[in-house]
Amino acid sequence: MSNRSIFAAVFITEFALLMVEMAAFKITVSYFGSTMPVWANIIGVIMIGSALGYYGGGVSTAQWGINQTVFFLTIITAGVFIAFTPLLSFAVGDVIASRSAISISSLLYTLLLFGIPAFLIELIPPFAVYLKNKAVETAGATTGSLYGCAAVGGLAGLLFATFVTLPLAGVKETFFVAGGSLIIFGLCHICRKTNDAS
Repeated sequence: MSNRSIFAAVFITEFALLMVEMAAFKITVSYFGSTMPVWANIIGVIMIGSALGYYGGGVSTAQWGINQTVFFLTIITAGVFIAFTPLLSFAVGDVIASRSAISISSLLYTLLLFGIPAFLIELIPPFAVYLKNKAVETAGATTGSLYGCAAVGGLAGLLFATFVTLPLAGVKETFFVAGGSLIIFGLCHICRKTNDAS
């Protein structure tokens, strides 16, 4: 797999995650209000999912390795979860919102909707380091460049959601754009890999 594809994967996954995080605020406050516990739950769940993804990605590559197919299937799976978030939010929100205190119900809501996508997306940077790194001597440079690319992608996603999709299209559309971009990106690379193999 080319370096360009690896960097593009890291960029677009972090781009999508920050779009999700910005849209998560909008969709969650519609059920639970804009209180500090609600905001803390959203940020906390995404951070926990990200931490577990980083750890899981590192451990899995150390024990079993990773190949291109799994790499891109992970991206596609994350995209599917994100794209279906608006549909799940209606069912989950209506059930959970009235069952317990706002701090607890909003935590359950954010865990169910945003924990898994954050986990799946943050598997990608450790996978990318594994696929790109060729020697111990270059591990630092490889990791730094990929995580720098991830930060730029996240910033781009934040700005794109804030100034383009959320105000001009809406919350549902923001999730569709984020999830759809991951699905299309992953499918294109798997199809190209299949064509190259044949």
